Amino acid sequence: MANTEIKAIKEIDDAIKTIDKQREALLEERSSLIISREVLFKVNDLCPECGGSGYYYRKSDGGDPYERSSDLKETCVRCNGTGRYNK
Repeated sequence: MANTEIKAIKEIDDAIKTIDKQREALLEERSSLIISREVLFKVNDLCPECGGSGYYYRKSDGGDPYERSSDLKETCVRCNGTGRYNK
């Protein structure tokens, strides 16, 4: 019985190592995508916070199901409502 338990522990350890390798690869890919996204915003002169619109909608407290009411519309703080890239 001890052999079976040891084999099961080794299989679990191997599975953990595989998951850790996959996680590292995904984190590297995520970092690359974040950098690419930022470069695209900069090249296209668009604010990354509001997507170039100059505003965003605050989350409602339940009144507007689509959260698009004009009273929830706020000027983007990062670009001061210009929609342009600035850092």
